[in-house]
Amino acid sequence: MNSQLIPTKEQLKIISAFSDLKGIMKINSFAGTGKTKTLEMLAKTESNTKILYLVYNKSMQVDAKKVFPKNVEVLTVHALAYQELTKIKPLGKISPLTLSEVVGITGITKNDANYTLTELTEYCNSDNLHPEGKYKAHVNNLIDKMENGNRSFTFDYLLKKLQISLFKKIILINYDCIFLDEAQDSNQVTISIFKLINAQKKVVVGDKHQQIYSFRGSANAFKSLKGKKLNLTESFRLPKEIAKCASTLLHNMKLETYQIKSQINGCDFDFTFNDPKMSVGHIFRGNKLLIQTMLEMIEEGTKFVTIRNPDEIFRLLVDIGYFYQKIFIKISSQNSYLKQFESLDALILFAERTNNHQLKSNLEIFQQKFYCDLDWILRIKKIANTNFNESTRDKRHFLTTAHSSKGLEFDCTIIYDDFIPFPKIINLLGFDNYKKFKQQFKTIDSKFIDEINLFYVAITRCKLAMHIKDCNYYYVVDNGLGFLVHDLQQ
Repeated sequence: MNSQLIPTKEQLKIISAFSDLKGIMKINSFAGTGKTKTLEMLAKTESNTKILYLVYNKSMQVDAKKVFPKNVEVLTVHALAYQELTKIKPLGKISPLTLSEVVGITGITKNDANYTLTELTEYCNSDNLHPEGKYKAHVNNLIDKMENGNRSFTFDYLLKKLQISLFKKIILINYDCIFLDEAQDSNQVTISIFKLINAQKKVVVGDKHQQIYSFRGSANAFKSLKGKKLNLTESFRLPKEIAKCASTLLHNMKLETYQIKSQINGCDFDFTFNDPKMSVGHIFRGNKLLIQTMLEMIEEGTKFVTIRNPDEIFRLLVDIGYFYQKIFIKISSQNSYLKQFESLDALILFAERTNNHQLKSNLEIFQQKFYCDLDWILRIKKIANTNFNESTRDKRHFLTTAHSSKGLEFDCTIIYDDFIPFPKIINLLGFDNYKKFKQQFKTIDSKFIDEINLFYVAITRCKLAMHIKDCNYYYVVDNGLGFLVHDLQQ
């Protein structure tokens, strides 16, 4: 994709629209269709202008700086906020608030502190200018501590502070043009910041079908911003058959009318999988099956590396182990709430009553895969850490959840069978048949749509071949709609 130099018809159309743009342009870029390359082309057509390119994370910032012209300033939204706010006063280190810290500042119970933290996060991610809710007095107390310098800013409040400063015109940010990448996962405060920055031309780009962070408050800029709509549908990554699968999925489950096109021929899966020079992405819905597969690979002697840091993958599992052995001092601050329970049974009951999927899943792994053996968990974690910290040069098996796979690509991929089946998603959305789902789809506003998007993300990570173990395979083949309707009728 990066070697592509001649613009496609779609890219030429976008370049033409950009030259006359006054306002906002929205580019929906399907998987592997060259969104970054397209933005680079746009930047080169405006080489004498000042452009701000807002990217999703630090790694994207580093990569973009290598290829974009010097007139483009590449920043994450957090980096922009820090840069602008420190012009007013020094901020120092940015750090998250812990539950125990909230209790110490406010004097409230751990339970109330937990709700206060949630309200603070929701406020910071929103476009509201003032906190709202039952615990707003405690939220304001925490904000006062940050504003008075008695406590450092949190990462979330950093964005809220920039948004309010722009709204009140305490800070003015001026560019000729601004690009917002991964627009589908932007939260409301980011969208508000984007709108408040002064620029004649504004471009949002991303894939509306890759919105997978609704649970974190993402608002999808494609829905909330008005502007000229254009599409990129020609994939430079996906083989023809995978592009067809992805198009079938989007048509059946999201009523998408555009087809993903590809001129790339794929390869036989077994041939690709057995070639030692080819990378293999093992993609899971959650950590439970990922850890189980990790155990199997260790037993078989297969070298692997996780995409996420194993410390993050194992943190809750290890803390459950410390809780079980009553070594409370070693429980991480992120999971300090575990200390309030008297026994493992009490914790299991809490997980069931609150329907905490992450906690329930880790408790199942702890009991069923590791048989409550903390030492065994720590040994496996150590192996995973060793692999993670070593050079990946000799490793070809990459273990990742679908969330962490976003933006990555592998020669071949295996999609494991722990994703939510599409008929169940339709039921969770409140429909008992496909016809009703289809008729009312445009009115749906639910986090369960993310589960459809998540499977789309997973199946679009491969460059040559893919094997789907998951039952959703039947809904992304040619007669997928027939399977879907049939299974909903059972």
